[in-house]
Amino acid sequence: MSKILDIENERYASEPDMEIIYSFVGPLNHDRIHEITQSVESSLIEKGVSKGTVKKTFTILIEGLQNAYIHGKESERDKYLGLSVIRTGEIVNITILGLTDTSNFHKVSELVGELNEMDKGDIKAHYLEVMTNGQMSAKGGAGLGLITMVMKSTTGIELDCHPIEEENYIIASRMRV
Repeated sequence: MSKILDIENERYASEPDMEIIYSFVGPLNHDRIHEITQSVESSLIEKGVSKGTVKKTFTILIEGLQNAYIHGKESERDKYLGLSVIRTGEIVNITILGLTDTSNFHKVSELVGELNEMDKGDIKAHYLEVMTNGQMSAKGGAGLGLITMVMKSTTGIELDCHPIEEENYIIASRMRV
C-alpha cells in the first residue's frame, strides 16, 4: 500500500509549493482515527491554514477514515489504510487508500459518480432526503459519509482502483479543500 501511496503523491510532486502535512500507512482502529485527525488538524492550524479549510479537512478525514474502517476489507490481520494530506499553496489535497473488492468498488464508484454530478444545492437536498428517509445498511451507512465528503470538497471525490489480486483492489479516494 505504501508503494501506491507514493504513486498517488507523485501527482503533486511538480507543484513548487508542495508540502506533505501528514502521511500514514498502517493498521486502522478508532484510536488511530482520533490520533490522525488531531495531528492533521494541529498541523494545519500551526501552518496558518484558514479556519474554514481546517474544518472542512477535519470533516472529510473523519468521514473518510470512518468509511475505510467500517466498510474496508480486512487483510490477513487488520484493516489497513493509506493516507496523505498534502498542501499545495492554499489547497489541501487528501488521499485515502483502503482495501475493497470488486462489488464494493463498483457500488461506491456509482454513488460517487452520481454525487459528483450534483451541484451544491442538489447535494444538500439529497443529504437532507437521505437523513430523513434513507435506508441504513447492515454496517450503519446510508451513504451520508460520502455525501458529506462531496459537500465539503471543492472538487467532489475522484476515485481510482489499483488491482492487487483477483477481486481485490486498493481504492484511492482523492479530495481537495
